[in-house]
Amino acid sequence: MILALNIEAQTRFTGYFRKRRVKKTYLALVTGIVTGQQGRIEAPVAHSHKKHNLMCIGHKKGKEAVTIWKLLADFGSVALLSVRPITGRTHQIRVHLPHIGMPLTIDTFYGSSRPLFLSDFKTDYRLAKDQTEKPLIKRLTLHAYQIEFLESEPGHPEMFIAGLDKKFTATIKMLTKHNPKGLNAFADPDDFTRIVNTKKLS
Repeated sequence: MILALNIEAQTRFTGYFRKRRVKKTYLALVTGIVTGQQGRIEAPVAHSHKKHNLMCIGHKKGKEAVTIWKLLADFGSVALLSVRPITGRTHQIRVHLPHIGMPLTIDTFYGSSRPLFLSDFKTDYRLAKDQTEKPLIKRLTLHAYQIEFLESEPGHPEMFIAGLDKKFTATIKMLTKHNPKGLNAFADPDDFTRIVNTKKLS
């Protein structure tokens, strides 16, 4: 969320969005088979006939929607993607990713509401007697990480980065630690450092 402190700033940032001179990058934990290192999803998005507050792929009456994704890390049962919506349709990423077989790991509207547990991927996980395992994360596994302004004027910000919350960060750390490849699960291991330290992603 961007809040303008005056009319001048509001006008400037509104212009960036209107001209599509804004590059938004989300981080997404997904399940399913990731085919390839990157991809482009072009599928129109429309309101669902069954539940009007939800969206769906609508080939006849849907609005143009384009999403670009890139594989950051393949942890096995779960993968970490960077996702860029080129258009700005409601719930676009949450509809597009399951459309190609890569739903968000947790999404109560468009996928599974089951939390992610350490025991899901740590093979030697053992729980002490009379203890109940707590989930690593139980919220939507999608995070608006980075926003860039492609026509930023001198003296004005070119980018904002919103760091992950503690639960999301801890989940990525545990997935990195307990997958067979370790840090090499990342296509670029430096991305792990960038993410946990709230640094720019390419």
